[in-house]
Formats: sequence, C-alpha cells, structure tokens
Amino acid sequence: MTRLKRWLFQLSVAFLTLVLVLCISHNRGLIATYQKHQDNTVEQPGNTYGTYQLSKVEVPSETAKTTMEKAPKPKILMWVPPYHDGGWTLPDSEACGFGCEITKDRNQYESSDALIFYMKGTNGKDLPDSRKRRPDQAFVWWSHESPWTVNHYWHKTLTEFNGYFNWTMHYRSDSNITAAMMPYSARDWYFNRVGRKAEMSVKELKPNTTEEGFDKMFDELMKLKTRSTAWIVSDCNDVKGAPQRRQFADSMKNDGKFNIDVYGKCGNKQLAKTSSAMYDTLRTYKFYLAFENTKFCKEYLTEKFWYNSLYAGVVPVVWGPSKKTVESLAPPNSFIHAEDFEYDAKKLVDFLRSLEGDEKAYKEYFKWWMMPGFFPVYKLKEAEDPRDRVSESICHFEVNGFCHLCKMLHEKKHKTTHWSVPDLRQAYYGAEDPKCVE
Repeated sequence: MTRLKRWLFQLSVAFLTLVLVLCISHNRGLIATYQKHQDNTVEQPGNTYGTYQLSKVEVPSETAKTTMEKAPKPKILMWVPPYHDGGWTLPDSEACGFGCEITKDRNQYESSDALIFYMKGTNGKDLPDSRKRRPDQAFVWWSHESPWTVNHYWHKTLTEFNGYFNWTMHYRSDSNITAAMMPYSARDWYFNRVGRKAEMSVKELKPNTTEEGFDKMFDELMKLKTRSTAWIVSDCNDVKGAPQRRQFADSMKNDGKFNIDVYGKCGNKQLAKTSSAMYDTLRTYKFYLAFENTKFCKEYLTEKFWYNSLYAGVVPVVWGPSKKTVESLAPPNSFIHAEDFEYDAKKLVDFLRSLEGDEKAYKEYFKWWMMPGFFPVYKLKEAEDPRDRVSESICHFEVNGFCHLCKMLHEKKHKTTHWSVPDLRQAYYGAEDPKCVE
C-alpha cells in the first residue's frame, strides 16, 4: 500500500510538472502573439475607443500589384444594403483595390469575404447564422449619416453589437475603412491629411500642378462662371439641422437680397439626373452652400463639400460642422465658413459679394490645387485611369469606402489580422462632440 501511494505521488508530481511546462510554453506564445499585434497596431487620430489591428503597411511592389490585379476578385455581400440601388459595381482599377464582386444574394454568405451591414436596416433579429461564419470573414458596419441622425432619426442605440463587427466604415478618420464622401482617387491625399500616411499607396505625395498649369486651369474655369450661388437640398425638415440651415439660407436671400439658386426637393430648380449634367451646371457658379443637416458633428463633411464644391470647381460656403473640424480635413484656404461671420447672414453675404467682384481674391481659394497629392477637379484635372473618373450614378460618393474595403481584402487584411469593435456605441457616439448628438 505504501509503494502504491509513493507511486501515485510520483505520478501526480510528474503530471503537474508537465502541465506547468505546457502552460509556460503557451503563455510565451500568447505574449509573443500579443507583442506582434502591438507592433502592428495603428492608433487612429481622434479614436477614443482604442486601436485596431493592422498589419504593417508597405507600398506594394509592381509584382505584388500584378498579382492582385490577376487574382480572383474578393466577394462583398451586402447583407443589409442602403435604402437605394446604386448599381453596386466597382471598377477593377488599382485605386479601387483592383475591384471586388458585390452581391446582395444572402445565399452567398458562406463564400463571401466581407459582409456589409448598413446602419439603417441592421438589427439583432436579422443577422447571419453564426454557425456558418468563417473566422476570416470581415463583418463591416457602415454609415454615411451623422451620429445625430443615426441615434435620433433612425433610433439606433448600437448596444447589441458589442464585439460583433470586425471593422467600421464611415466618414470619420477614426473609421477602420475610410468612407469619407470624396473621390476615391484622392484617398492618398486624404490619408496624408488626417495622419494615416502608413496606409498610403505611395511613400510620398508629389505636387501634380505647376503654377503655370494652375493659372491655365483657373482661367479656363473662370470663363464658365456666370452665376453666383447654388444649393442642392432635399431634406427640408426631417433632421434637426435641416430647418435651421434653411432658415439661415433664407436670411441670406431675404435679408441680404442675395440670389441663391436652390435645386432639389426644397427648391424650385430641377436637379440634373446624371453626374456630368449636375457638375456642368455647378461649375458655372462661384459659390456652393455646403450646408449639412446636423451641427457640430466631427468631420461630418459630405458630398456637398467634397464633390459639389471642390470637385466641381466651386468655393464651398460651410454651415454645420465647426470651422475647426473643417480645417482639419479640407485643403488650406479652400472654403468660407459662416462661423467667421458669427453666423450673421448679412455679413456673410457682404463678403461673398466682395469676392464676386475681386477675381484676384477669389483665386486664392483655388491655390490648394498646387499642394502635393492628387485631388480631381471636374474636366480640369481628372484621374489618369478612365476607370477612376466619376460615374454617372448620383450616389458615386459612396464608392470610396467600398474601394478601400476592396483594397484591404485584396491585401488579405481579413485573413492576417484579427480585430473586433468592442463597443460600437462608444466607437460611434462616444467620440463625438456632445452638441452633435444632443
């Protein structure tokens, strides 16, 4: 009996020793893995909810680009598409990540590389079967609306999705996938502007317009400018800031006796049905009212600023986001902000009138064309690859996010990195100015 007890004791000691060795080995592996992730972690500017894992970004070699171009296209399933049908085809150009297949067919769930969940229709009762979810699939939460609209108009608390999504895709620079509503051919320019240089496709931005070229472009544009101010607006009263911006615009017209041509549902002029027709019209104006439907939301600059103004070759007059947030994103000295005039409509109108009669002063708002990096200007400085030029779809401003997502899928980010958004509500609402979401 004594021998048996001794034998059992020795066996127990041996077993515990083996367990201890295995635990130490496993922990070392975890530490090494954690350290590797730490080395690959990118802190996003303004990101108050943490970091996301991103493999070290290197500018792809020509060989790597050729490989990606010839590789099978990753598949993106729009599990919850937006409220309109934008056509949803992506060009297979380098700027758009060499293209991806987009489908709305939920039967292709298991074979898809990424799933898009548009904020409006996403709810906890209509999610994919978790038992069929592949570990290398990227679940992406998408919104192009402001936090106020998502919270108060669509009544999305976002509390039921903690740890569910891998990536966010929205307009702020702290989004995993950048969906700023600008031409995707300007993504490198944008990454440089917001401090995400590691994600640029080139090592350094280079000037692409000489002073002589700038003068020629500006002179050509000025020959077209026969009208004062345009505004495209279709939300008259729905969102909190909509009636406020309309009231300010009315004050500019009535109190300042200033002509503003209003297109869309809230105006009396018919909106063009194609992009080219719309930009052909807009570029004849000197100013465009880039009035957003919410106030004080960080980085909330939509197609009104990036496309209808800068891309169209028009000086934007901004109302909604603070001047500080606009300055953090926009080209220097490219816009006029109502804040500079203490939101006094008459003072703003007086300034616009002075610019209308002073071509030299007006020209200063276009000198950003000479800054390093490419940003397209309609018919004056378009993307070199015809596939990257603005499509005829009115919803082309949504393509940028899909192209960035497509690029990440081609680079196998969904396979080489493992990350989930721990608290979606905090990620989207918590980083905001309280005045935006109140």
